Amino acid sequence: MSSSRAHCEPAGPDRTVAEVFDRFSEHFFSRYRHHLPKGAFKTLQDILLCRTEAMGGHRFRCDRCGHVHFAWHSCNNRLCPTCGAADNAAWTAAHLNRLLPVPYFLVTFTLPSELRQYAYSHPGAFYKLFFTATSRALKEILADPKRTGFFKSGFFAVLQSWKQDMLLHPHIHYVVPGIGLDGKGNLVTLKQPDFLVYAQVLANRLRTLMLQALQSEPRIDSALIAQLWRIDWVADVEPVGSGENAVKYLGQYVHKSVITDRRISPSTPIRSSSPSKTVKTNAPAISASQASSSSAATSCMSCPPAFTAYATTGFLHPRAKATLQLLQTLLDADLSMSHSNDSTPHPDSLMLCPRCGYPMTRLELRSRSPPQLRRHAFLEQLAA
Repeated sequence: MSSSRAHCEPAGPDRTVAEVFDRFSEHFFSRYRHHLPKGAFKTLQDILLCRTEAMGGHRFRCDRCGHVHFAWHSCNNRLCPTCGAADNAAWTAAHLNRLLPVPYFLVTFTLPSELRQYAYSHPGAFYKLFFTATSRALKEILADPKRTGFFKSGFFAVLQSWKQDMLLHPHIHYVVPGIGLDGKGNLVTLKQPDFLVYAQVLANRLRTLMLQALQSEPRIDSALIAQLWRIDWVADVEPVGSGENAVKYLGQYVHKSVITDRRISPSTPIRSSSPSKTVKTNAPAISASQASSSSAATSCMSCPPAFTAYATTGFLHPRAKATLQLLQTLLDADLSMSHSNDSTPHPDSLMLCPRCGYPMTRLELRSRSPPQLRRHAFLEQLAA
């Protein structure tokens, strides 16, 4: 089956990650296939076949000029740079609507550099442990009556496994409201609205929980465990006001890959290696040839697609609506203004003709190819 893209060449000078993978995937995969983390093959396949005939889609015809247009489905892989914008917007809107009229804090736990190679080699199991340990450390410290006394607390987290330079740097951000309930269900607030807890206390508790869990792990050397007990772990606690800006910031990374289309250097030759700076993010842009290097492309696929990069705990969990509603009542929270994403297209919106802009009529729905045929199309594309 052909898997040609509906837009093989970009309309302008900008290049896309999918185009780079189209050109360099055979060389990259033949060289690094035995070193890629679990799930990398599936991720590469999804990115290459995203919005192609192999994914299925709809056939439209313009009622004015007669132009026929195919709208192929997205792969919906979390690491695909073409997908994810709508999911990011939905996640952000949902969490903005759960904000309470209390001071918020951004709590960040950073993984020691000594454990990053192990995290890269075993991302699924390790990051789940990282989530569990950081959440437990935060919950236990907040519940301490000598600190905040939040017997019942609530917060949500987002994992980022890289930095702006695309190097592996796993860390988890928690957005924490400065409020909770005591053991009798009474409202508890902070003594100081700009102070939650000491960051080093959280870091020390995380070190204990993580190393106790890893001591029985046979793939980690005991000397490394002993070294990790001796070093200081890193945590940070920062007041973020109403929490709105923190939610919007983290919402950019929930469904996002390391390499995005805007980080491919525009208007440069496909094999240029001169880096530049992007104005909006102040992050280094990369040339198309650099995007196929082992560090960049492997980082793009360092997390397995099925792994969830965010988590919600306590009274902010979807199953704790009754507790959240109780807090909203106690705080007299005004929830009349909801946050929505006006840029998200309505599901019933019309498909407009790319030639004349007139509404098009849907003629046919084409099903997605079976998995074995999608794999065949992917291998054909590698060999092309």
